[in-house]
Amino acid sequence: MNNIDDLDFLKIGKFVERDNELSPVNNYAEHILNIFSLKLSEEPVRFLKRAVENRNKFFMVSGMKYSVDRCGEFFYVKDITEYFEDIDHVVDLMSLQHEIKNPLTVIDGAAQILQIKIKDGFVYNTAGKILKESKRIQNILDEISLLHRDLSYDYINIRDIIDELVESIKISHPDSDVIVEIDTDISEFLGDRKLLYIALFNILKNSCEAKRDTSIRISLSLDSSVKVRKKVGSKAFKMLKIVINDISGGITNEHLEKIFTPFFTTKSKGSGLGLFISKSIIEKHDGRIYVNTIYGYGTNFIILIPYRIGGEND
Repeated sequence: MNNIDDLDFLKIGKFVERDNELSPVNNYAEHILNIFSLKLSEEPVRFLKRAVENRNKFFMVSGMKYSVDRCGEFFYVKDITEYFEDIDHVVDLMSLQHEIKNPLTVIDGAAQILQIKIKDGFVYNTAGKILKESKRIQNILDEISLLHRDLSYDYINIRDIIDELVESIKISHPDSDVIVEIDTDISEFLGDRKLLYIALFNILKNSCEAKRDTSIRISLSLDSSVKVRKKVGSKAFKMLKIVINDISGGITNEHLEKIFTPFFTTKSKGSGLGLFISKSIIEKHDGRIYVNTIYGYGTNFIILIPYRIGGEND
């Protein structure tokens, strides 16, 4: 894959300025130029020049958010709409975490005192239910804290992670059947082991909870047809492709649009954060996650993570 395709993957439009006109260099640039031409009240090249000159590197056009940089005769315009939507979610969740934590400590302590001081059975049992639900809220807050944790890069063995995941699933969902296929070419690569384990576990757990005796196939391969760069001009990495296929009945179109939305769940005891956290962790690794589903049959989760086997900043 060449540099132009890499930019398309990263939603970066590359433009060239010649004779005071803006010409698209890659496919995503054509997409952006169409929006600019329809929605801007001035010529796109003048608009981008003014944005760069005024150091106004972030701007909105037709509800979409973009950033712009210039290098010689080229403009690089990145679609950052999705990024800022995720940031908005994180800010909201962090505020929620802060607001809940202090009163939760008081509630927890009061319930424990009730159990110690009052010998009435009804009060004791009620206090026990308060403590149980308090623990559930604390677990949600712990999940939220993962969203603003920095990555801790180290060399990780994905086979060890998958083996550990399968063992955990066998214990928590013994009726589920898990088959694993891993290409022999895959070796150690750079990533955050703990967070990647959580991301994959949440997806597997979601599949198992959708259908008690589900069948799951996990396949790992290296995909050279898709590559990603940390920034323009840096080394391009091929992708580690992880496909998690389950036969759990699939997802309706209505629910498919919401599965990565925080607090969306169809389970009575679910927090609705699992898949949202998985997506956030994968994207922190500069990766992507896609979902294909057939309602009434099953679902494919396709995960692409840069296969970094050199230095973190290669």
